[in-house]
Amino acid sequence: LCIKSAKNLYKRLLGFSPGSNVLHFDVLGVLAYEADGQFDEHKAKGMVRLFRPDKFDEVSLIAFVQSCDGVYKKLRYLRASVGNSTLIDYVLENIFNAFFYFFLALAIMSVL
Repeated sequence: LCIKSAKNLYKRLLGFSPGSNVLHFDVLGVLAYEADGQFDEHKAKGMVRLFRPDKFDEVSLIAFVQSCDGVYKKLRYLRASVGNSTLIDYVLENIFNAFFYFFLALAIMSVL
């Protein structure tokens, strides 16, 4: 699913560079501009690391799909990690609540 979507996106982006079989990085580099027209160098460096253009500043279909797949895998891993940490937090909360109510019951019994 991710690979098919990335391939479709690549083909749509090729529409911005007519007459070319390979996507030029300038098409993706437009994303490094802010809304006010300022060029964000940090974003541009991140995109270069992500999409890995070749020495002619072109991004092949394989490199594009691999980059998208890598981001997708990282997001899936993050989502699973958040789910696991939520479950661990829930279990720890129940354990601490049990200890708290146990000691609260002991305190109440000692007062009586």
